[in-house]
Amino acid sequence: KSVTLSCSVGGDPLPTLYWDVGNLVSKHMNETSHTQGSLRITNISSDDSGKQISCVAENLVGEDQDSVNLT
Repeated sequence: KSVTLSCSVGGDPLPTLYWDVGNLVSKHMNETSHTQGSLRITNISSDDSGKQISCVAENLVGEDQDSVNLT
């Protein structure tokens, strides 16, 4: 299974966006690709159910994030 997540950000100054994939990184490092605002993870298994993935935006003013859990 695979998933593609999208995240759009705005702000002044324009925030930098990054993805926090927690403990998925070690298992899926070679299967994870991202561009500004999009993250694709392949080879997801049932062991990944319940794990959280976050889109994080930060600039000089602060930080905000939104998260999803894999099911």
